[in-house]
Amino acid sequence: MRRRLRIVLFAAFAALLSIAFVMPFVRGKQCAAQGGRFERTTLTCTLPTAYPR
Repeated sequence: MRRRLRIVLFAAFAALLSIAFVMPFVRGKQCAAQGGRFERTTLTCTLPTAYPR
């Protein structure tokens, strides 16, 4: 029983780690689709400012 629990916990940790690694790439693509620039260090999307005419 203990071995199975260890395997399940390791699998859950691996899934969370993979999500944390992939998320910046997904958010970067979404930001680029909106015409912005994605900062990977701060995980923020900077959209160009619209100047009123």
